[in-house]
Amino acid sequence: MQDWDEDAILRSYQTRNYIGVAITMFWLYDYLIEINAEWIFMRYAKLRKTKVIYLLTRLLPFAAHGARLTYDLSASPASTTCHRLSSAMNAFAILIVILAEVLFSLRTYALWRRSRTVLILLIGSFAAAIAGGIAVWYIPAGTTDSATETDVFLPPTSSVTGCASVSPGISAALSYSFLLVVEIELIILNVMKGVRVRRETRARFVEILIGHNVLYYVCGTVFTVINVTMGILGGYGDVTIYQE
Repeated sequence: MQDWDEDAILRSYQTRNYIGVAITMFWLYDYLIEINAEWIFMRYAKLRKTKVIYLLTRLLPFAAHGARLTYDLSASPASTTCHRLSSAMNAFAILIVILAEVLFSLRTYALWRRSRTVLILLIGSFAAAIAGGIAVWYIPAGTTDSATETDVFLPPTSSVTGCASVSPGISAALSYSFLLVVEIELIILNVMKGVRVRRETRARFVEILIGHNVLYYVCGTVFTVINVTMGILGGYGDVTIYQE
């Protein structure tokens, strides 16, 4: 087991909780303003692969938040319980991120009228990001420590609930960096398509980008940048914000 800095872990733990509450409120607000459109889509849209991916992306955060609440509100949990809750939460988070990126990629592919070149580019980038994101957890994070080493940290104060599954933050930062490259690539592809549409239709460029839902791509990229930053500054992987 590594000799973790308990003060640094507690600061990272507190920061993650503050940001987690803010992200949850943003997530709920998004659902409230979109609930009517969501209901119409779920009721009338044909059941296709894209719809299934979309519904999973939108509904899985409920399960992820359930795991997060159980994880954070557990009073003095055993280390095995903490590991189990952390694994469940991470599994939900990773699945949500992958589904969201697949959905964004499919939309970009459709905007480019199913261009074979764009498809190959997206598949290659996606595969490289997944491979790189997995590989960084097997790269040594220091002189002797492995980036894969994960410990359970239980807050010493009885009034503090929950626990922290602690791992070197640089590993999480590098993993999210691969995702960041894919998201920037998606934004560039959408902007390039917007430029082409503007030349053909003479429509306002901003309106074209809004019509292409570029705002969602930008929001996802911002959250990924925050994840990278928190992984570097926080020092521990437990503070990452999962993009729900």
